[in-house]
Amino acid sequence: MSQETLADKLGTSFQQLQKYENGTNRISAGRLHAIASALGATPGHFYEGLPDAPEEVETDLDVQKLLTIPGATDLLMTFSRCTGNAQRSLVNVAEAAATTA
Repeated sequence: MSQETLADKLGTSFQQLQKYENGTNRISAGRLHAIASALGATPGHFYEGLPDAPEEVETDLDVQKLLTIPGATDLLMTFSRCTGNAQRSLVNVAEAAATTA
């Protein structure tokens, strides 16, 4: 099937389909389902042969846990009220404080 035919079946442009192919635009789950249907396949077909995903690894960057640290939400609220250079300065201060702790 040509890309033009597939684009017509999906109700999108040939250029948009190329963006999906090149990885310029991400494909939503719904769009992946529509592509698979148009090609007479299932969404799982696109994942055949890929290694299984590794088990989820817990990291120090778990945002929900970070927000339970006393003062974290205050710092985030203050950060959100700042703009450009002020945000960068606040990050620099926090990083400097963290390295001297």
